[in-house]
Amino acid sequence: MKTNKQTIMSLSQPKQQKGIVLIMVLSLLLALTILGVSSMSTSTLETRMANNFQDRNNAFQAAEAALREGERLVETSSYDGTEFSNNCNNGLCQCTAADCAYTGNSALTYWEQDTVWNTSTKHMTYQTVDLDLSLPAKYIIEHMGNVCPDSNPSCTTSNTDPRMFRVTAVGYGSTANAKVMLQSTYKK
Repeated sequence: MKTNKQTIMSLSQPKQQKGIVLIMVLSLLLALTILGVSSMSTSTLETRMANNFQDRNNAFQAAEAALREGERLVETSSYDGTEFSNNCNNGLCQCTAADCAYTGNSALTYWEQDTVWNTSTKHMTYQTVDLDLSLPAKYIIEHMGNVCPDSNPSCTTSNTDPRMFRVTAVGYGSTANAKVMLQSTYKK
């Protein structure tokens, strides 16, 4: 019977468990959940950034297309200055030294005035067909007068001297918040 006694002694009650494994697994699961939520948040932010960049790029492309259209119009038209007015009718604005010089703190130049861009008779529109835009691109052409053909500071201009034009274009993305303005000067 000695063997039976040894067998009975080895089948004693199991020690009480403390549950530490459960706590460790739950802690690990919590950490993985936080990590997953954080990476989803980062992914969402990066997607929004990429969409905003694409929207701004579309606005830039629209503005550049309108700018090129304005430059093409200046190149192919025989403007003598009489087509331009101080009211910017049909996007053709007449500038003088006082109202065309950008000083940053004086009266607003034409391209800075919201009324020029918000009134349909004061600008020209250029509709791009390839882009999904909230608004068509807009542009104005400012006649800045005649300029001396050379850099002589004592030169006085005449009607036969080349004319200077400033073309300003505004393009919009798929939302009106994505807005790009481009500008060029053109001597003809």
